[in-house]
Amino acid sequence: MKKDGLKKGGLTQSRLNYLYRKVREANFVIDPGLREIDVNPYQSFQEIPVGPRYYVGQLMKAGFNVQLKIR
Repeated sequence: MKKDGLKKGGLTQSRLNYLYRKVREANFVIDPGLREIDVNPYQSFQEIPVGPRYYVGQLMKAGFNVQLKIR
């Protein structure tokens, strides 16, 4: 069986590391073990600024859960 280097959610480890770094640069807390991203103080995905929203969306596609603030 051929290994193509794909990991969690169809992403390579280097791509996951890149996404983790970008999300952390946006001051969001990420827990790779629980596969969760804490994006306080935002209430919805659409409130996240456009740049970081792309990286959060990519991690969501890879199976991460996003913790939003409930008011």
